[in-house]
Amino acid sequence: MADSLVSIVIPAYNVANYIARCVESLEQQTYSNYEVIFVNDGSTDNTQKLLEEIVAKDKRYRLINQKNKGLSGARNTGIDEATGKYIYFLDPDDWIAPELIEMCVDYLEEKQVDMVFFDFYLAQSSTEYKKQEWFSDRPDGLYTPDEALTALFDCRFGNYAWSSLAKLDLFKNNGIYFPEGRTYEDLGTTYRLLGNSQKIGYLDKHLYYYYQNNMNSITKTWKYQDYLDTKLNLEEIATYIAENYPAVSHRLINLELNMLFLFLDQSYGSKYTASLINEIDQRFYETNGKINKKNKVKYLLLKTRLYFLIKKLRGQVKSGSVN
Repeated sequence: MADSLVSIVIPAYNVANYIARCVESLEQQTYSNYEVIFVNDGSTDNTQKLLEEIVAKDKRYRLINQKNKGLSGARNTGIDEATGKYIYFLDPDDWIAPELIEMCVDYLEEKQVDMVFFDFYLAQSSTEYKKQEWFSDRPDGLYTPDEALTALFDCRFGNYAWSSLAKLDLFKNNGIYFPEGRTYEDLGTTYRLLGNSQKIGYLDKHLYYYYQNNMNSITKTWKYQDYLDTKLNLEEIATYIAENYPAVSHRLINLELNMLFLFLDQSYGSKYTASLINEIDQRFYETNGKINKKNKVKYLLLKTRLYFLIKKLRGQVKSGSVN
């Protein structure tokens, strides 16, 4: 088994109700050579006190308290403070399988890749979870940057910081940080990590538990600013890909449509619904890209007025106020 140091960064903001479960999953890791950097991002609940108690029990744990900078700012502090060969970002309301760190480090070193992705569960509780069905058709194995970017744009890889473990130098040598002041910050970094890698791996194992019941999570509420932030992220991605990987530029349309449909679901019944539908129309009318089957089916349902009916029956949309 490899013994390289892994830096685990945990941004924490008002997670007093969840952090114990997250830390318990760290204590159960089969890999022991890691440091944990807790970044308390200006919490106003009992989070800081709990973290102080936690770090006092294990010399591998460190706590950094800072004024609130948002998720990106907290993760960026972790990047600057990390001292390991590898880095991993763990969200404090989620938890990980006991073998996650060991399996990923072994894979990184045996396959000589710069980063490795893995699969995850959608969790309702510690005992109630299921395999995610959002992403599919991503074979276990090695990917070139072109292949990995294609998988990302085709929505076969997800834009989640916690769904991969990477070399710390991949961030530091390329000046890669999470964009501060934006939501959907993972969207602004994953493509750069892939683009600056020599080789990427995908491990077909479910190693992460993505908790779905934290209603304070930014992914549970939607604001129009989310759309504006995502639009800026996508513009930056398009520029980077055109300059560095032009052969896969036509694939970006699928990621754009995936985000637009996501926002359409989240903004259902608001004043933004019509404008999002119009933008989806525009993408289909103007694109020269290769739209995948999944997005074509969604669009067909949207134009035949079946889209929201199906979403309602599945409980995937609900009317509500959107800011």
